Amino acid sequence: MRRLATIAVVLAVTIAASSCLPLPTGSAAPAPVGAKAERAVVAPGAHTIILLNRTEETIWPAAWPGSTSGETGWTLPAGGSVSFTVRAGWNARLWGRTGCHFGVSGSGGCLTGDCDGAYQCKGWGHIPATLAEYSLNSFADLDFYDVS
Repeated sequence: MRRLATIAVVLAVTIAASSCLPLPTGSAAPAPVGAKAERAVVAPGAHTIILLNRTEETIWPAAWPGSTSGETGWTLPAGGSVSFTVRAGWNARLWGRTGCHFGVSGSGGCLTGDCDGAYQCKGWGHIPATLAEYSLNSFADLDFYDVS
């Protein structure tokens, strides 16, 4: 059990300000492994969250509230990455789930960070889980985070 809890800590998170313009029509950036492309126009002040799995096992990151597309759960294979966009002022929790199994309906469960057996979370995951809390574009337009 301790090994699984440690894996969630290795989930690396990069936050990029999305003040950059989207790619021009006809150009394409390679999609990260396991990523679902979000090709919507990004609102000013929004951020792109990039999750990297630097382990040798699959993890299932989750965020509540989630992305602007409504996704709150992702599958991240070993060495893979996924990105999603969040609105300006995003105040959320992000955590890695491990030891998960989900059926085609999206129901199942995880050994750590489980969301009441759902792939797409409708709230915070259960302990044990390592989580980070983010408050973007907060006081004086600064970003804050803590890890617990």
